[in-house]
Amino acid sequence: MTERRVTIVGLGLIGASLGAALRHAGWKVRGHDPSESVRDAAVECGHVHTATGDRAQALADAEMVVLAAPVSQIIKLVPLAVREAPHAVILDVGSVKTPVVEVMERSEGAGRSIGGHPIAGKEVSGPAAADKELFFGRPFVLTPHSKTSEKTLRGASEIIEAVGARRIIAGAAEHDRIVARTSHLPQLVSYALASLLMEGDETYAGTGLASMTRLALSQPALWKDILEANRTNLREEVTRLQKTLDLFISSMDLEAEMIRARDAARRLRMSATA
Repeated sequence: MTERRVTIVGLGLIGASLGAALRHAGWKVRGHDPSESVRDAAVECGHVHTATGDRAQALADAEMVVLAAPVSQIIKLVPLAVREAPHAVILDVGSVKTPVVEVMERSEGAGRSIGGHPIAGKEVSGPAAADKELFFGRPFVLTPHSKTSEKTLRGASEIIEAVGARRIIAGAAEHDRIVARTSHLPQLVSYALASLLMEGDETYAGTGLASMTRLALSQPALWKDILEANRTNLREEVTRLQKTLDLFISSMDLEAEMIRARDAARRLRMSATA
């Protein structure tokens, strides 16, 4: 059986975790990251076989390429990856899909590219926090565009299968609307709630507050990039949240509203553990 080869561009939490999972599955994993310390950590932790700061060298003769950088960087990397890896399937794993897929569709060799987003993560970052089990059993959304070939879709699906994730296929716009509500809004709310805390509040705080503010421990620069890329959808969800908070405060039957919310939370947890 021929050994599968993948080049991962960006060796942060997601890129390094993908590398670790694919290496565990028997793939040959080459990494690229502009940071020498990040490259060294990814190699030392065993997430990739080799890593280089030379992007062109990393992409040369690649069979598959995964772009695991912030969305704003992925947009710039797509045409470079298509050109420098002329025979490779190009998959990105950014958290916002529409701007990336639009660039993919306009690029030469567009048939070899496809958008993707593994719905998994941690509030900590970097290759030291990477985990080969991060994607196991988790949703992994693929967002093909009008020029994505069947071969490209199969190649991206092989990556998903190798890391043990569950494939979902969706349009980029649909994906961005949904994750604005299920991922980006919770992140923003966690930051907002943490920002309201005053000195001394920790004395009165229980585990509930710690749970609600856990996401605020995430890397601000990374989330600034994500939230700005999905600003329009996120603004709509913030408006819905504001109206819902007003409803809870003014409701004549607050318990009924809380029961509906509790039932939704139960459904979420049942789905997550299924």
